[in-house]
Amino acid sequence: MRPVAASLSRAPPPGRAGIAVGDAGVETADTRGVAYLGRLTWGPIPAFTETAIIAAFNLSHSQGARVHTNSWGDDGTTAYNGLCRGLDSFSYSNEDDLVCFA
Repeated sequence: MRPVAASLSRAPPPGRAGIAVGDAGVETADTRGVAYLGRLTWGPIPAFTETAIIAAFNLSHSQGARVHTNSWGDDGTTAYNGLCRGLDSFSYSNEDDLVCFA
């Protein structure tokens, strides 16, 4: 796996980013992620407020991230809430970034 370029608290859990930036170092094997030369930044799940979401993605953006993959969300509601507003605001202001959720 690629080295972590930036982390807010601790290293990411093993295997979480392998599909995106994994690299076993063998050019002909299928053990490389889609963006195997990418740099990985990692941070904890932010509070689901508009301000916290924007701050979290802005920090990752400032550390060089442009593709954001997330394995979290707000399963407790389908309302257009602060999480949604924050993601929309960040995406609108950063058209060169792509935010994805699994």
